[in-house]
Amino acid sequence: MKLIRRVSLGLREGSSDKVYIVDLCEVSKGKFVVNFQFGRRGAPLKDGTKTEAPVTETTARSVFAKLVDEKKRKGYTESSEAAAVARTLGGSPSETGAAAAPARKASPAFSTPAEAILARLQGGGARKPWTPARVVWRAGEYRLREAVPHLIRLIGSGDAMLDYCIAWALARCGDADTFTALARARNEPGLQASSLDEALRLFIPRASKSDMVMRMTLEMLRGWSDELRAAVAARARAALPPALREFAGKGDPEAFAAVLLAALAAGDTAALEDIYRIDDETVRPGLLAGLRTIPLQVGSFRHVRHLLKMAEVRGDAEVFGLIAYRVEKTPATFGSRRNMYLGGRWTDVGKELKRTDSRLAYSSNTRDYLRRRAFRSLRRLAEAGDALGYVKLAVGVLLPFSDADGQEVKTATRYSYSTRKNKTVRWDHFAAYHAFNAILYGGNSPRYEPRVRGATWRCRGNYKPGDPAPASREEAFPKIWDQVPLGLMHLLSESTCTLVHEFAVRAIRDNKQFLGELDVDGIVMLLERPFEVTAQLGFELARARYNPDQPDLALVAAVANCAVPAARKLAHGWIDADRARFAGAHDLLVALLFSAHADTRAYARVLLQGVPLPAAAASTLIGRIVAGVLALPNTPAAGEVAADVGETVMRAFARPLRSVGLGVVVDLVAHPLEGAQLLAANILLNHDTRPEDLPEQLIAALAVESKHAAVRSLGIRLFGELPDSVLVHRGALMLAFLTSAHVDQRDAIRPVVQRLAARDPAFAAAIVAPLIGALLVKEAHEGVHSFVLRLLKTDLEQGLGAVDKDLVMRLLRAKASAAQELGGILLARNVDPDSLDVGEVARLASHEILAVRQAAWSFFERNVERIRGELPQAIKVLDAKWDDSRAFAFGFFRERLEPTDFPPDVLVAIADSVRADVQAFGREMITRCFREEHGLEYLRRLSEHPSADVQLFATNYLEQYAAGSIERLRELTPYFLGVLSRVNRGRVAKARVFRFLTAEAEKSPEAAQLVAELMTRQSLTMAIGDRAASIVAMVGVRQRFGDVPMPIEIRQPPVRTKGQVQRGV
Repeated sequence: MKLIRRVSLGLREGSSDKVYIVDLCEVSKGKFVVNFQFGRRGAPLKDGTKTEAPVTETTARSVFAKLVDEKKRKGYTESSEAAAVARTLGGSPSETGAAAAPARKASPAFSTPAEAILARLQGGGARKPWTPARVVWRAGEYRLREAVPHLIRLIGSGDAMLDYCIAWALARCGDADTFTALARARNEPGLQASSLDEALRLFIPRASKSDMVMRMTLEMLRGWSDELRAAVAARARAALPPALREFAGKGDPEAFAAVLLAALAAGDTAALEDIYRIDDETVRPGLLAGLRTIPLQVGSFRHVRHLLKMAEVRGDAEVFGLIAYRVEKTPATFGSRRNMYLGGRWTDVGKELKRTDSRLAYSSNTRDYLRRRAFRSLRRLAEAGDALGYVKLAVGVLLPFSDADGQEVKTATRYSYSTRKNKTVRWDHFAAYHAFNAILYGGNSPRYEPRVRGATWRCRGNYKPGDPAPASREEAFPKIWDQVPLGLMHLLSESTCTLVHEFAVRAIRDNKQFLGELDVDGIVMLLERPFEVTAQLGFELARARYNPDQPDLALVAAVANCAVPAARKLAHGWIDADRARFAGAHDLLVALLFSAHADTRAYARVLLQGVPLPAAAASTLIGRIVAGVLALPNTPAAGEVAADVGETVMRAFARPLRSVGLGVVVDLVAHPLEGAQLLAANILLNHDTRPEDLPEQLIAALAVESKHAAVRSLGIRLFGELPDSVLVHRGALMLAFLTSAHVDQRDAIRPVVQRLAARDPAFAAAIVAPLIGALLVKEAHEGVHSFVLRLLKTDLEQGLGAVDKDLVMRLLRAKASAAQELGGILLARNVDPDSLDVGEVARLASHEILAVRQAAWSFFERNVERIRGELPQAIKVLDAKWDDSRAFAFGFFRERLEPTDFPPDVLVAIADSVRADVQAFGREMITRCFREEHGLEYLRRLSEHPSADVQLFATNYLEQYAAGSIERLRELTPYFLGVLSRVNRGRVAKARVFRFLTAEAEKSPEAAQLVAELMTRQSLTMAIGDRAASIVAMVGVRQRFGDVPMPIEIRQPPVRTKGQVQRGV
C-alpha cells in the first residue's frame, strides 16, 4: 500500500487538544482507499476508514476532499504540530522532508524544541506551563549541554522527584566538567572524584534521604568520567554480600555467575543493583544470566525495574532490551483491582504497593505501562534527533526475540451494527509484543496496527497472516535507520528472528552506498546467516563482487555454503571453471566438506575424487578434516555432516589413510558422533596394521562400547578377522562381547564362541568361570543374564563339569533368577548327594526357580534311605511355599515310606504346620500310621494345637485315652477351655466335649467338681446356644451330686390356674 497524500489537522479548544490525520493510499493499480486516524495529541490514535473496499482514484479523491473539508468546517486546521504527530507514525512524501524524525514543537515562538526547553528552564515560557520536573526531564531527553547550569541551579529544592529528574538529566547531559562546576557551586573547588561520599553529600543533599534520588545520583556520577565510574564501582563492591564480593574480585566470570545464580535462586536479589553499578567483565555475564531467569515477582521485580531505568540512562541496549523482553514474555502476577484479599483481610492495592515490604508486585497495569514505555523511550530519542541512541536501544529490544517466540495466529469475528456485516480481526504470530511491533511496523504499516486500548497489534483490513509483505518499508523512523546502517548489520549478524531479518534486509537495501562500500567480511557474514532473505542479499552482493581472475576464496566458500540453493549452484560452477586453482585451497575444501547443506557436501566429494592431490597435500588435508570432525558438536545436524565427511574421506583418500597414526583413530573412536566412529572403523579395516596387532581396547571400543549399531557391526567385522589362535587368548574381549548391552553384539559373537569351544575344551572351561561370575552380580544390561544362561546350558555345557559345590550353592543363593536356574541344573549334575544336608535340600524345594525345586525332588527320590534316617529334617519340604513342591512331598511320604517309618513326634509335627493342606496331610498320616501305644501322646500333643480342625481331630481320642482319669481331665483343661471358648465355630468339637464332660461328671464327685468349675467359668462367656448345654450339664451334676457348688439354683415353678393367668396374677 502506497501513501499518495496525507493531511494533518489539529483542533484546540480550552483543555482539548485533538489531532485528525487523513490518508489517501493506493492499495493496487487503480484501487485506492481513504483512511483516517484521530485522538488526543500525545496519546495513541484510533484508526478508521471511509472506504470499506478499494475504489477508483476519482472516487477516493472525492471522499478524501470531502472528509478534509468536513473537518475544517468543524474548526480543524492544518498545523505543524499535527504534522509532527503524523511524522512519528512514519511520515508521508510531502510532509517528512529531509529530516529523519522532526521533534514536536513546543511553541510557535521557538524554532526548535531545544530552544523552548531552555526558555522554560530560564523562566520564560509558553501559553501552557510545565512542571519543573517535566522541563528538566525533557532537557535530559534532548541531551542539552546548555541546560547544565540551569539544572545545577535547581538542585536543592526539597522536591525529591525534581532532584531525581535533575540527576537523570545531568547523567545524560553532563560530563567531567559538570563535576567541577558542581564542586565550585558548592564552594568546594578542590573536591576530587575519589571523594565520592563527599560528592554525594554536597551535590544533591536529598540523595541521602531518598533511595530513588540516590540511585539516580550514582548513575549521574558514574556517567561523567572513568574515575567517577571506578569510585561508584568500588562503593558498590563494598556493599556486596561477602560471597559475591569475593568472587567479583577473582576475575572468573563463570564462577561469579554460578554464585550469583545460586543467590538469586535462594531469593537474594538485593545485590543486583550494586552488581550493575560495577558492571565489569567479571560480573556482567552473571548479571545477564540472572536477568534471563529471575522471576518477576515480589522481592525481585522492584530491583529489575530499577535496572531498567539505569539501563535507559546509560543507553545500555543489551540490558534494556533483555528486561523489556522479559516484561513482554512474563505475565503479570495479579490483575488490575483496587482491593485484594491478603493475609486474611481486604487490602488497598495502591497503599500496599507503596510499602517497602509490599506483598504485591508486577500488576497488569505495571506490565502494560512498561511495555508501552519501552517504545516511548525509543520514540523520544528519535524525536530528539539521537539517531545512534535510538538505533542502539531498538537493536537491544529486537535481538532477544527469536522465531520460537511466535505464537499461534488468532482470529475473531464479530458483527458490526454500523456496517451490518461481520468483521474479522486477525492477530499474527508476534502480535503480543508491543515494542517489537512498534519498531518494525510503527511507520504506517499496511499490514499491522496497534490496538486502540492495549499493547497488542492486529492485522489491518483484509490482510491475513502469511500474505506477501509489501515492498515499501514499514518501520518507525526509517530515516533514523538510514543514518545508522550499522545497526541493521548488527541485527543481521545476531538476530534469530525471521521478521527482524526481513525488516533489516528491506531497510538496508535502501542504503545502496553503504552496501557498495561493505567489505568482504560483511558480505560473508550475510551469506553465513541461516535466513534465506539475508543470504539472498549476501549472494547478490557476492555475485557483483566476484572476480574470476582473482577469486576471493572466503567469498566463494560462503556462497557455496549459504542458504540460497541458486547461490550454492553458482559457487559450484565458479569452482568447476578452474578446478586446479581451487583444489589447492585447503580452507575452501574443508569448508565445502563441512557445509550444512547436503548438495555442497556431495559436490565436495565429487571434487576431491576428481582432482588428484600430492601425497603431502593429501596428508595435510586429512589432518585438517580429522580435526574438523573432532570439533563437531554432538547434534543431529552435525551427525549428518560427519557421516558425509567420513564417506568422502574414505573414497578420496583410501590409500593415504592406511598409514594414518592409531592415535588419530583413538580420538575418532572417542567422539560421540556415529560418523566419526564409522570413519575410525573403516580406517582400521583398511589399515596396514594387522587386526591381531591392534590394541584390544580399541577393538572393544568399536565393537562393544559404541552406542551405534553400524559402528558395532564394523567392529565385530574387525574382531572376526582375528585368527582363532589369537581369539582364544582374548578372553577379556570375548567376555565384553558376551555381556554387551547390545543384542546384536551378543548374537554376532555366539558363533565364534561355539566354534572355539568345540575346538578347544580348555577355552570352554576358561570362559565358563567369568560368565558364571557375570551371573552372580547385578545385571548391568537387560537380557545379558538370560543370554549367558542359554550360552552355558547349550554351547558351553562341556565346560560346566568343573563347577564345584561351593560355586553351585552360591548360584542357588544369588539374587538373579538365571544364576539360580543354573545352580539348580548343576545341583543335580555336579554335586554329590552325600555332601548335601537334607534340611538344606528341603529348603531348596521353596526356591523360585523350577529347576532348583526339581533338583531337590530328585535328591529325595534318589536318597530314600537318607530321608528315612533324617525324617525330622526331611519333613520341612512339606512347608515349601510352592504348591508343586508340597504336592511332590505328599506323594513321596505316602508312597516311598512305610507307616512304621513315622514316629509320633514327626507325625504331630506335620499336623502342627501352619498350612491347612499340610495339617490335613498330617491328620491323614496320623490315622494311617496310628498305634495304640501312642494314642495318649497323640492326644496330648494334638490338644495343644490352636487349629479348630486339629482340635476336632483330637476329640477322637478323648473317650479312649482320657475317660475315667481325673488327672488327665485336669491336664486337658486348657484344651476344653479352648474348644468351648470358640464363638460360632467348632460346633461338632463343642458337642463332643460337652457330651464327654457330662459323662465324666457323673462318674465321681471330683470329676463333677472339675466339670462344674469349667461350666461355671464358661457359662459367663458362652454364646446363648452353648450356655443352654452348659446349664443342662450343671443341672445333671446337681441332681447327681447335690453338694457340689453351682452358680445355679433349681426352683419348682409355681402352679397357676387359668383364671389367674387371665387376670395377670
